[in-house]
Amino acid sequence: MFIKKKVIDKIGFFDESYFMYYEEVDYCYRAKKAGFKIGIDSKRYYEHFEISVNNPKKEFYLFKNRFKFLIKYGSIKQKIREFIRIPKTVFEEIRKRPFYLNFFSLNFSSIINKILHFILFLIFISYFKPEEYGVYTLAWTQVGLLLPLVDFGTTSYGLVHINDSIERKIRELFSLRFYLSLITFVLTISLAILFEYPSSILIPIILISFVIFANMFSGTYLILTSIKQKSYFASFVSMIFQLFLVVSLIISVLITKKLSLVFIVTFVLYNLYSLVNFILIRREVGGLSLKINLKKWLEIIKKSFVYLLISLLAGFYSKVDVLILNFIQGKEAVGIYSAGYRFLDALMFVVTAYNVSSIPLFSKLVKEKKINIFKNKIRKDVMLVFTIGVFIALGFYFLGPIILPLVYKNTYLQSIQVLRIIIFALPLILLTSVFLNSIYALGKAKTVIYIFLFQLIINIGLNLYFIPRYSFFGSAYITLGGELINTLLTFIVLWRVL
Repeated sequence: MFIKKKVIDKIGFFDESYFMYYEEVDYCYRAKKAGFKIGIDSKRYYEHFEISVNNPKKEFYLFKNRFKFLIKYGSIKQKIREFIRIPKTVFEEIRKRPFYLNFFSLNFSSIINKILHFILFLIFISYFKPEEYGVYTLAWTQVGLLLPLVDFGTTSYGLVHINDSIERKIRELFSLRFYLSLITFVLTISLAILFEYPSSILIPIILISFVIFANMFSGTYLILTSIKQKSYFASFVSMIFQLFLVVSLIISVLITKKLSLVFIVTFVLYNLYSLVNFILIRREVGGLSLKINLKKWLEIIKKSFVYLLISLLAGFYSKVDVLILNFIQGKEAVGIYSAGYRFLDALMFVVTAYNVSSIPLFSKLVKEKKINIFKNKIRKDVMLVFTIGVFIALGFYFLGPIILPLVYKNTYLQSIQVLRIIIFALPLILLTSVFLNSIYALGKAKTVIYIFLFQLIINIGLNLYFIPRYSFFGSAYITLGGELINTLLTFIVLWRVL
C-alpha cells in the first residue's frame, strides 16, 4: 500500500481502534472524501501466507470492525437495513463458529425440555392425586437409579478420543453402549422385583425402563454429531421428540385422566425415539455391529471409571430419600414431597448452564498454570452464583405462599411448605458446583468419590431416622442439610489442594 505524504498531512494516520482489520478501508474512505484518488494496480500481486480456513478471532475482528465502519459512515437507510437484519446477521455469525452454534443449540434444547416437562408436571398435579403422582415419581426414580451405567463414561471417551476413523470407532462404541444398556435394563427390573413393589408400581417401572435404550441410542447420536461439530442436529431431534411426547401425554391425561395411559404412551414414544436415532446413526456410519471387544471396552472403562462412580453415588444420594419415603410413608408422601421438589429440579438448568460454561475455562487456566487468575475466577463465581441462588430462593420463600396456591390444588398444599424448605438448597448446589468444577480442573476427581460416599451413608441414616417422625418434611430438611455438608466438604477439599 503506497500513500503520498500530502495525504498523511491532510487526513492523518490510520485509525488504530480498528485493530486489526478494516483500518485500510477506513483510511481509503477518508482519503476519497478528502478529494484524493484511490486505486488498485491489478497487474501486481503477492503471495499471502495466511492459509487458515477457520479463524474465530479473525471472524470476530472482521465482524466488529465492519459494524464500526457502518456506524461511522453508513447512511440512515443503511443503518435501518442493518438493524432489521440483526437476527439474520447473528445467525450467520454463529454458523461460522461451530462451537457457539452447538453450545447455544444444546442449552436452548435443554431449557425448552425443562419448560415442557414443567408444564407437564402442572397438568399432572391438577389431574392426579398425590399417591398417583407418587407412582409416576417412583417409576422414574427407580429407572434413574442405575441410569449412569448406560453411559459408563463413554460420552466423555467418545468426545475426547474419537478424532479419526470415526465410523469404525463409533461402531465399536455402539456395541459397548448397547450391552451396557441391556445390563442396566435387566438390573433395573431385577432391583424393582427385589424391592417387592406391588404390580401398580412394578408395571410402570418395566414400561419406563425402555427409556434406558432410548438414552443409549440418543446418546450415541449426540456423540457422533458432536465429534462432527454438528450436535445441533441431536439437539433438534431431542427437542422435537420432547415436544411431541409432552403434547401426547397432556392430551392423553386431558381425555382419559388415567395414569396407566401415561406409562403406555411413554413406552411407545420412547421406543419410537430409539428407532429414529438408530436410523440416524446407521445413515451416518453404515452398518452397526454388536461384536464383543473386551480389550477395547476395558480401555474405555479404565479411563472413565472414576466419573462413573461419581455419577452413581451422586444419583443414589439424590434419589434415596424418595425410595425410603415410599417404603416408610407410602406413595402419597412421595407425591407431596416430589411435587415440592419439582420446582427445584426445574431450576437445575441454571446449574447445568454454569457447569457447561465454567468447566472449560477452569481447565484452561489450570493447564496454562494461571493459578492467580484461577483463584480470582473462583471468588467471582462464588459471589455470582450465590447471589443468583439466594435471590431465587428468597423469591420462592416469600412469594410462594401467595402465588403457588394458584398452581397446587388442595391435596398438594403441603408441597408448598416442602418447597419453601428445599429451595434454599439451590444456592448451596451452585456453590458446590463452583468447588467441584475447580477440583475436577485440578485433577482431584477421586476425592469427590469419598465425599459422595460419605454423604450417601449419612443421607440414608438420617432419612431412616427422621422420616418416621417427620415424614416428607424430614426429607426436605435432610436434603438441605446434605447440600450444606456437600458445600463445606468440597470447599475444604479445594482449600487444601490449592
